[in-house]
Amino acid sequence: MKSFPQRLSQPETRTRAICFFVLTVLQTLFGPMDVYVFPNAVTVGLDEVVLIKLFLSVWIGIAALWGLMILPSVREAMFTLPALAISLLLGLTVLGATSGINSASIPSSIINFVNLIFVASSLSVLGLRAFSLAVIGGTFLTATFGLYWYYFYPLYGVFGEPIENGEFLYRLGGLAHPNSIARTALIGTLLSLYLFRTKETTWLQTTILLLFFGWNIILAKSRTAVVAGFVGCCVLYSDKIRSRAGFAAAVCVGILIVAGLFAMFAIGKEDRLIDKLVNVVSKSGNVEELMSGTGRTAIWAEAARKIAQRPIVGYGLNSGPMLLTEFSAATHNASLHATLSGGIFAGLLMLGLQLWVGWNALQNTNLIIRALCTFLSISCLAEDTVLETFPGPCTLMWFVCCIYPTMSQLSDQSIYLLDDVEDLDDLTEDSSLPTYH
Repeated sequence: MKSFPQRLSQPETRTRAICFFVLTVLQTLFGPMDVYVFPNAVTVGLDEVVLIKLFLSVWIGIAALWGLMILPSVREAMFTLPALAISLLLGLTVLGATSGINSASIPSSIINFVNLIFVASSLSVLGLRAFSLAVIGGTFLTATFGLYWYYFYPLYGVFGEPIENGEFLYRLGGLAHPNSIARTALIGTLLSLYLFRTKETTWLQTTILLLFFGWNIILAKSRTAVVAGFVGCCVLYSDKIRSRAGFAAAVCVGILIVAGLFAMFAIGKEDRLIDKLVNVVSKSGNVEELMSGTGRTAIWAEAARKIAQRPIVGYGLNSGPMLLTEFSAATHNASLHATLSGGIFAGLLMLGLQLWVGWNALQNTNLIIRALCTFLSISCLAEDTVLETFPGPCTLMWFVCCIYPTMSQLSDQSIYLLDDVEDLDDLTEDSSLPTYH
């Protein structure tokens, strides 16, 4: 691991680098944390956890304030269009909090804004690689503690999701909702592969990380996260996939799939195949669940009905758990999440930010930014994903995807936005372009 130790070797930057690194690890770990107790998985949390988050937020705020006052690159970053859009969106959610639905809405909006400044400061102090390493540290701790609770303390580690006929689907819970755990593990997976490709980590370190993350993903059973993560990994390795060997491998896999399907139909076993696929993809094994987007169409309809009752200002950030108690307590769409929280103007701002992230998923020359943008764009279609009550790895990396493409073009590059690259692969598709890591 090269880029972070280089900062440690410089006395004038050692302390600030350590502080931002440790705070990033802790925010990644504690941000999405919510301890669930089976079977009341949706309602029970621990006050101690909230106190820890608030205490951590104070230190995040101090670091963000320092960055805003001392680092010109942070001030410039906060006046870029994506940062201004996020700030305005969060401001609108403060107005929505006048509904009184959720007393935590205003503090949550402020905490998200502070974390936006903190991310800009961390990128300036650490660079993208060291920041990614810190996020991996937090996600690895989440994966480790979650597995420990799952196997040794199932009362906390197992999330029981009610399905049909009074039965439960048992998923990895522990430190957060299973969907959040899966997204966290996939963020860790993408960043681990990125650091492996840039030779920051060894194959052994990467293998250990991927084993822990992979087991979390399997036990969490989040289909949206898996699809988004798979596409994100394909984007991260798109330069390899488009090579001759990659194309040949893809063709071989396609031929094998077609041959297997042909064989199934030839021997008359297609019904068994379809039944197995439905059981794998759906939670209840009922095909009607798939026809309704696994229940999301009903959730979106209810969210739209709530929005229509208060369309201009919304209800405040993360009011879904109070308004959608019978509909999974979430809108399951980032744009609806923003609209419910801050009104239609906030929803339009989120839509614009999602288009910006989507554009970077297609056009950015840095493959890890493209991969993260792809993952988050897909995830935001079917999950709230970002702008959590306390920002976790998805929100932090979404801030990165929004502001890093503009930060990397700022005139002030003196504060470590550029990592040393003389002996590292740049992971860009056009070597003639400037390389920003």
